[in-house]
Amino acid sequence: MRKILCTLYALVMLLTLVGACKPKDPQNLDGTPKPTDNAQVITHTLSKPMLFGDIEYYGDTIAALATDGTVTEYTDGTAFATDIIHTSPEGKTTVGYSLLAIESVNGLTVGIDGEGNVYHSSYAEGYDELDAWTGIIKIAVGGGFVAGINNEGKLFVTGPDAPDISGVTNAFDIDAYGSILAIVSLKGGVSVVETAYDVTTNTTSVSNLGKLNTALQEIKNGVRVSVSATHVAVLQKDAKVAAFSLDGTSTADYCAVEGLADVKQVLAAKAATADSKPKVLTETITNGVWYVPGGNSYMARMIADAGGDFPWKDTQSIGSIPLDYPKVFEKAFDADVWLIKAYLNDATLADIKAIDTRNARFKAFSNGGIYYCNTSKTTLYDDFPFHPDKLLEEYIKIFHPGLLAASNLQYFKKIEK
Repeated sequence: MRKILCTLYALVMLLTLVGACKPKDPQNLDGTPKPTDNAQVITHTLSKPMLFGDIEYYGDTIAALATDGTVTEYTDGTAFATDIIHTSPEGKTTVGYSLLAIESVNGLTVGIDGEGNVYHSSYAEGYDELDAWTGIIKIAVGGGFVAGINNEGKLFVTGPDAPDISGVTNAFDIDAYGSILAIVSLKGGVSVVETAYDVTTNTTSVSNLGKLNTALQEIKNGVRVSVSATHVAVLQKDAKVAAFSLDGTSTADYCAVEGLADVKQVLAAKAATADSKPKVLTETITNGVWYVPGGNSYMARMIADAGGDFPWKDTQSIGSIPLDYPKVFEKAFDADVWLIKAYLNDATLADIKAIDTRNARFKAFSNGGIYYCNTSKTTLYDDFPFHPDKLLEEYIKIFHPGLLAASNLQYFKKIEK
């Protein structure tokens, strides 16, 4: 039974990492199910085929983010375009057409773009502070508040019922449910704060907040957190999951995602035996900006575990760092490996050069060191949240072909000269 509980909590925790979220069961903000009498399946028919990159479901409303960055909401079978807006310090209001992710609760939809600007439903009141947030890489929406983390780990919160975060200095991950905001710090600690707002009972949802936070203090290496109407679950660096009921009782103890920790440790140990560390460059310039992973990001750590030398490993950012072309070229012109992911057809060297002619000046371009992942054909984004060991293994195959045979790559394909 304990093994079954561990597996269930692991799956709940890991599902929060998937970019394209699965719809949630209809619930009130206190977690109680909405009435299901006369319940019926809501079917939404699109007037034209679309590809969605993120989806949020709350009650009878679905907010869908298309891959072109636009948002459409569907309520009771009717689709209507949603203006997700951002107002600049100069007072210029723009509609979000290039959003990367959305969160939606109780009629409020919030999104972020590639530059870390925050957009929100045009009809929402009490959320004007969102327009001043910058560099945001993660958002969470609760009952009457929105929380966000910027690329330096600073935590922001706003809204008519925003919780008090004065005791929180930094954050690596957040999640919200109803009146609850759960926080993982940059150092791996976990805490919970709460508002007095509850749409159903007008009372707090955590029966003993002090006891819960005391129990959470034993978590020292958290990386992801998920909060529901009944539990807080934490994924840790060693692939173990701990879950606590909202009264502070540990319900799953410490349990590992079966086999995952051991596999990652074995692979990292294998990579550590390599004689050298190839310099690794990621992605390419898009609309004049080149986004590279920050030194504290999960991707930078994975490159390090695979035995790669990442030029921005010493930066403190937990998200992406926006850079111009000269700054990237200055630090990575001699990169041995260049990893590129895109939702496009299989690329050639000519395609890479067509993005920017200066790309041909990189060492990896001339030496055959470019590896391309066509995310429209591979299962990288589906597999990664549940099997990060698979991507780690692939990186080792690319960085150190002498350690692991590189002939059977699952996600990336070498672009031949």
